[in-house]
Amino acid sequence: MSKTTTTEIDQLKSRLAENNKQAETRLRQLQRRLDLALEKNKKLSKTLSDSERQNQAFFNAASDTIMLIDPETVELIDFNTNAHNNLGYNREEFSKLEIQDIDNVWNNKEMRLLCAEILQDGDKSFETKHRAKDGKTHNILVNASRITLKGKELIQYICTDITSYKQTKSELKDSKEKYRDLFHNSQVGLSRTRASDGKLLEANDRLASMFGYKDRQQMLDEFYSPSAYEYQRDREYMLQTIIKHGEIQDYEVFARRKDGSNIWVRYSAKLYPDEGYLDVVVVDITNEKKAEKEKDYLYTQLAQSQKMEAVGRLSGGIAHDFNNLLTVIKTMAYKSKKEVDKDSPLHRYITLIDTAAEGARNLTQKLLIFSKKQSTTFITLNLNDLIENLLEMLQSLLGSKIKVELDLADDLFPIYGDKGSFEQVIINLAINARDAMPEGGPVKITTENMIDDNEKTFNMVSVTVADTGTGMDEETSRRIFEPFFTTKPPGEGTGLGASVVYGIVKDHMGRIEVHSTPGVGTSVNVLFTPSPEKAPLADQTTATKDIDISGMGEQILLVEDNALIRETTSLLLSDYNYLVTSAASAEHALELFGKDPYAFDLVLSDVVLPGKSGVELASILLLKKPELPILLCSGYTSKKLQWEEIQEKGLSFIRKPYDSAELLRKIRENLLANTTTTLQADPNQMPVGPEKSTT
Repeated sequence: MSKTTTTEIDQLKSRLAENNKQAETRLRQLQRRLDLALEKNKKLSKTLSDSERQNQAFFNAASDTIMLIDPETVELIDFNTNAHNNLGYNREEFSKLEIQDIDNVWNNKEMRLLCAEILQDGDKSFETKHRAKDGKTHNILVNASRITLKGKELIQYICTDITSYKQTKSELKDSKEKYRDLFHNSQVGLSRTRASDGKLLEANDRLASMFGYKDRQQMLDEFYSPSAYEYQRDREYMLQTIIKHGEIQDYEVFARRKDGSNIWVRYSAKLYPDEGYLDVVVVDITNEKKAEKEKDYLYTQLAQSQKMEAVGRLSGGIAHDFNNLLTVIKTMAYKSKKEVDKDSPLHRYITLIDTAAEGARNLTQKLLIFSKKQSTTFITLNLNDLIENLLEMLQSLLGSKIKVELDLADDLFPIYGDKGSFEQVIINLAINARDAMPEGGPVKITTENMIDDNEKTFNMVSVTVADTGTGMDEETSRRIFEPFFTTKPPGEGTGLGASVVYGIVKDHMGRIEVHSTPGVGTSVNVLFTPSPEKAPLADQTTATKDIDISGMGEQILLVEDNALIRETTSLLLSDYNYLVTSAASAEHALELFGKDPYAFDLVLSDVVLPGKSGVELASILLLKKPELPILLCSGYTSKKLQWEEIQEKGLSFIRKPYDSAELLRKIRENLLANTTTTLQADPNQMPVGPEKSTT
């Protein structure tokens, strides 16, 4: 082998060794790199394993239902624990279900379209319904999203059960609707007002109507809070109270409506500071206030009426006692005039006394009219004469600002009734007419014969009292005859005058018509049926020409508890040839009568006596002697029933203070007839006077 060849082989070995060395180095580097990669992969694998375990834990621990769906097959790929728990399944049962077994809304085709839409859009939220194992339906809110798992695109459902929420929402809606219905249909006014400036935010129709708006919308558009208060101090007080206490309860306000008219309202309000508004309840109490005012008014009128009744009793009693005194004065004046020569100055003096006594009698009768204690005697009356006789007294009563004008018809039909009651009608109507003219004016009294519009052919007697005063509206005209109703201020009227007129007219079978115009005046027309008699009978106190009033020695039993009347009447009767036996009581009279019933030709008795009354006495005497003439007298009777008994028993009656000539005439008539003379009076029309122990 040559030297060259050996060298080449050595070089070749050297290069091969170098190459091997380099290859080993590279191999070691690759190994290290591989080892590093393997280590990294191990670490990555461990990390991935930990993450998957963590995600799976979160997946199963979620309270909501989580489901993974294959969008291509719409199959349930995976689900968390609550997916089956929430619907009442175990995991094995749930895993066998198709999505259509769970979802009540979507079918398979619709689910595929839905999944395609989610894949395209990336996510979607919607509501659906899931069917539980027990058949119950749950309302579900689904938040669906596209995810990629192990390289595959899936649809992830996160499902929240909103059944309770939906139910609460439905209940809240129902509650709001009920509240809205209650709010708008309430019979009280309801509103919500902005606290900062008082702007009306909401109102119901009742509140709008209360304040004069056509509807709630008009009120919301036009209402201005300050203008709703008649007195701004009320508004200021309410605001201060609400600011201080957060509310106000049952505060009464005199409020102003849209048209400027007023109503009374009761406010209650509560402030909600966080929301910045007030809720207000408004109740219209106008009628309640009117009722309270009417109640107070009636109490006042009742008190006034009770005072008037007390005054009436007092004045009636005084007038009755005064009548007894006048009876004595008139009797003695009559007796004295008969004993004195007509040309003597003394005769003139006695005449003046008698005239004054007659005037006092008329005054007493007027007092009894005002106190409503005058007895009633029905006679035939001429209203023209009655009105003319009242004229002077009326003019004085009504005052200088009032001019009484008469327009009296000729040939006026007479009427049948009680003189004092008719005087009271004229007086009360005239006073009402005066009160309607505070500045004065004419009160015109008119009489006429007329045709009744209802009967067409039936004659009526009309009396009209008219004024040119303030007049009345229709409602007031309808109420003027109600007891205690008056348009006068407190203390200036009782509300009884017109009702008394109404009662008298109805008792006399008449009727009343009222015509009134505000600002023009009032006319009150009273209609009565005429009396069958053609000519009226006057207050027959001196009709003695047709009969001799002297006695023929007849025996009269005089029953009178007033000693002065008993004495003066005895003297009068004795002067006219009567024998008189006196008794101060019914018991005494019965004792005297019992001794010799046929000794007495006539009994003259007061009605009101201590113990038994004159009517009771008459009943007993007539049982013992039926043909006995009995003449009763009194200023008034104490009971309506006594008038009925007087009528039934046919007893004659004369009113105190009687005129002596009239008394003598009545006695003579009864004796001549040897029977009783009935009064032409309707007992049902007689008023009731007070009880009294002396006459």
